[in-house]
Amino acid sequence: MKPSRGIAKRSIAWLVMAITVAVLVTSTRADEKKKEEKKKTEIFSAVAYAQSGALGGKPVQMTFYIERYSDDAEIQELVNALHSKGQDGLLDAVEKLKDKGRMAPLRGVGTGVQVIRQRPLKDGGRRITFVTDRAITFYEQRSMTRSQDYPFVIASFDLNAKGEGQGTMLLATKVKFTKDKQIELEHYGTSPMRLGSVRRMD
Repeated sequence: MKPSRGIAKRSIAWLVMAITVAVLVTSTRADEKKKEEKKKTEIFSAVAYAQSGALGGKPVQMTFYIERYSDDAEIQELVNALHSKGQDGLLDAVEKLKDKGRMAPLRGVGTGVQVIRQRPLKDGGRRITFVTDRAITFYEQRSMTRSQDYPFVIASFDLNAKGEGQGTMLLATKVKFTKDKQIELEHYGTSPMRLGSVRRMD
């Protein structure tokens, strides 16, 4: 016995409704997942030690916040800017990027970070690198000091699978290409700061 046309129409209507509800639920869950991923921020604490100068050996508590990472395309654009226009071109490109995180001393506002990169290490570890432009002081501008040629702050630390490790922080850095087309970092003045007791907090 064939179903009546009315029953067939009601069945189709229920089917369409079921599919619509399923799509909406899936979309909602996907949106919620994206929001959760977007809100998820990695937080790392570290103790920074100046290895020389007036602050030599004195610990400074630091916190690093990561909201998202730089992708391959963005990194390639920065490399191209450095290659074609030198450090000034790289600085201009970095300044145009939105912050992807922040680095700050204890009880301090700190500074936004436009470039954050990670790569895997053996045994489940990873290396995280932070690059941002630094604020040139009024004294540097007025006195035309050589330190103005070192406009970047760069921090990097290696973590094990537990999210613990150590690293280095360069407070005034020049970035350039060597003759064999390798990127070279040159630190100004005193030795870089050492980052110890790095651990993931979230």
